[in-house]
Amino acid sequence: MEKLYPMYIAATLLCLVLIYFEIKRDNKARLLFRVLAVVIAIVALLFLIAPLTYRASRSVNQKELVLLTEGATNKLADDSLYYTLDSLVFRKYKSTSVKLIADLPYYLKTHEDVNSLRVYGNGLPPALLKYTKDLRYTFVPGAEPEGIIAASWSNVVRESESLDVLGTYNNTTDQPVKLLLVGSGTHLDSVKVAAHGKYNFLLRSVPRQLGRAVYTVMAFSGETLISSSPVPFEVLPVGKIKVLVLSSSPDFEYKFLKNWLLEAKYPAVFRTRISKDKFSTEQVNLEGQQGTALTTGILKKYDLVIADDDELAQLGNAANAELRNAVAAGLGLLIRFNETKQLSALGQKFQLINSSDTITTSFTPILDESTTSLKPISTGQSLSIQSAPGTIALVRDQKGKIFVNTGLYGNGRLGATVLSSTYNWILSGQKKDYAEYWAYILGKSARKQIAAEVFHVSPLFPVVRDEVNVIFESNISNGLPEIKLNDAGSSVLQNTVLPFYWQSTGWVSGKGWNRFQAKEKAANYFYVYDIGDWKALRAQNLISENRNSIKNLADEVLKARVATEDFEKEVSKWLFFVLFLFSLAYLWFETKML
Repeated sequence: MEKLYPMYIAATLLCLVLIYFEIKRDNKARLLFRVLAVVIAIVALLFLIAPLTYRASRSVNQKELVLLTEGATNKLADDSLYYTLDSLVFRKYKSTSVKLIADLPYYLKTHEDVNSLRVYGNGLPPALLKYTKDLRYTFVPGAEPEGIIAASWSNVVRESESLDVLGTYNNTTDQPVKLLLVGSGTHLDSVKVAAHGKYNFLLRSVPRQLGRAVYTVMAFSGETLISSSPVPFEVLPVGKIKVLVLSSSPDFEYKFLKNWLLEAKYPAVFRTRISKDKFSTEQVNLEGQQGTALTTGILKKYDLVIADDDELAQLGNAANAELRNAVAAGLGLLIRFNETKQLSALGQKFQLINSSDTITTSFTPILDESTTSLKPISTGQSLSIQSAPGTIALVRDQKGKIFVNTGLYGNGRLGATVLSSTYNWILSGQKKDYAEYWAYILGKSARKQIAAEVFHVSPLFPVVRDEVNVIFESNISNGLPEIKLNDAGSSVLQNTVLPFYWQSTGWVSGKGWNRFQAKEKAANYFYVYDIGDWKALRAQNLISENRNSIKNLADEVLKARVATEDFEKEVSKWLFFVLFLFSLAYLWFETKML
């Protein structure tokens, strides 16, 4: 109140000065009305600047706490009392009916009568939901957020694998929205979202670099940028796959493949049949003589076997059985076909199509999982592979014909290819396309590599100053694993059911890449987002978590404890605004009447 004294004094002096000038005016007609208009105008202006309040009373249920969170759209009742934990929400409403609570757990501890909690908006964060377990919890969500309300992608991809960003966009506007995947300074992929509705989308790209990177998903309405959110991920190198090639006869395809494997530093062994029981053997990037006998011990040393269907047919029953068992145990096998008739038992698992009447002289291969189109390749291609359940097309053409296919076979992979002249890329000077093709095929066909470190961070989209939980595996036999979160030590808890699972909890203070590291192990990284990143998605996740926390207590009748509370109620400023306009209008009109 004391802060308003200078304003009251200034208004009084201004009013007296204006009244003095009115009295000194020569024309005394309607003097009383002019003085009254001046007083009303000054008083109205004063209360527009300094709101006028009066004491009122309202009934408050002391057993129920009503919280407003971000996203709340309900209209406030003048005779009700609301609370909020968010200073932005508090400033948004600017009402004496809303009070700010600094700490919810402390408030509940000091107000033990509260046994019911009603929340409006997006809801409480997970860290606070645990304090509602002993309360009757009612959640009233606001309007569904507009924008990307769901998104997922792999945090770790292998070299030559595609990064797939899948999600759902909620478009409530009359205009379509364009989503762009941006990275490395260029537009990588885009998709258009129609107006009015929820639509699933897929943005895909094959990263060209190794290590950690951050792409961006941008949403545009026309030329206006609506949102921009980061997509952090890490590209790990593919371990140098050890390849065994079984050829029924020498050919150009294997000759060029051997040279490329040598340049790319892939360890490989080539076994070529010379006669019924004689073979020639060549090896690249390997020291010492490598075994080529198809036994369990030898096959365990390889990640991928590339073999002609004709060569597989000439192997004995024992060798074929060993090969089948090795593939079922995790080995990768890629079978090359040169004719429609499948000769080997494993080759018969694929159905080939011969289109000899429409031989393709050249076509544009598409790496199906990454949608990357390579340069056209010259080939007299008449064979293609029939799609089958449980298989994935790795390479196809623009018409949908499949040329390289793969599928699971036990724990391993069994694939087929009908492309027999990929060396034409090299002959035409397209070495980059040749390298990209074979790196992709080797990565998709070989024995799968198992990550050495397994950890999980929650929440999935942590923001600055969030509490994060890191769940990791450790086979330590004695004591506790030593954990550091950004160079700071962190306590750990052991899972009571799975003793090799541990949990570490900490707070993150900086956005971007954060480091998590166990003693004597390689560091792992996770990304911390800015408060404005993935805003609609995080709001939707929060709504879902709060909906899952709603307790069904319909059978329990909670008696309200009603108390009367006095509060200051503000007189509407619109009243003083109207009085101010009418007063000025009268003073202006009165001068025209002179």
